[in-house]
Amino acid sequence: MGAEPQNPNPRAAAPEPAPPALQDEILKIVRSHANGDADIIAQELAPLLQRADVRARELAKSEERYRAIVENAADPIFMTDPEGRLTWVNRATCAALGYLRQELVGLNLNRIVKKGHMHKMFTALRDALDGREVKPFQLEIMTKSGEERTVEFACMGVRENGRGTAMEATLRDITDRVVIDKLKKIPGVGSVLGAVGLSAPSAATAATAPTVRGRGAGRAAPASTSSTGSTGTVAAITPDSQVVVQVSDRKRCVR
Repeated sequence: MGAEPQNPNPRAAAPEPAPPALQDEILKIVRSHANGDADIIAQELAPLLQRADVRARELAKSEERYRAIVENAADPIFMTDPEGRLTWVNRATCAALGYLRQELVGLNLNRIVKKGHMHKMFTALRDALDGREVKPFQLEIMTKSGEERTVEFACMGVRENGRGTAMEATLRDITDRVVIDKLKKIPGVGSVLGAVGLSAPSAATAATAPTVRGRGAGRAAPASTSSTGSTGTVAAITPDSQVVVQVSDRKRCVR
């Protein structure tokens, strides 16, 4: 696998004009010496131009810090154009979706979002571009390998000169939580999950909670099992306190 190309600034933009106050000062100096010596104008403009240079350097440092933060964020963060094509992605987006960065840039979201979810996805895109607030919502996506994941999607529009030019979005994988919530509702399985502390999953306990495995996972002889023949679901507690769950109508429960 070749090395990824250098990641561009996620919010590259045209140089910002001088602030109104600075512009006014420059115009005042130029007008006061309109018929005078150019050297006098240059001399009086020098401190103002120096202030502008300092501000430009500060902005560059701020953008560099922002770029480093989003590039190394744990959650996937990406940007799209108004048509939904990816224009920038961070490392976590590549890892979550299983693509190289160069494969994702230019790819439309309709290649990632599952059918049946695209309408609310592009409604959110339109609202964000129009400057309206978009509340986080649940979305089903597909990785490059075809694995289905459930994510919480949050986005905001990027506007320039009063016009929506891009969307910045984040994803948070909630597949484990959604699967466990569904399993809790199945007779017999909920009690098995509750026995090992999975009856009320949360972000705070996710790191220490026992693993839930899908079909095909390696299994030890279970110390306790529960099954529902009508749904083809089997849950078992192994001697090492892990939960093994097999659901016949799902390809995979939890990563």
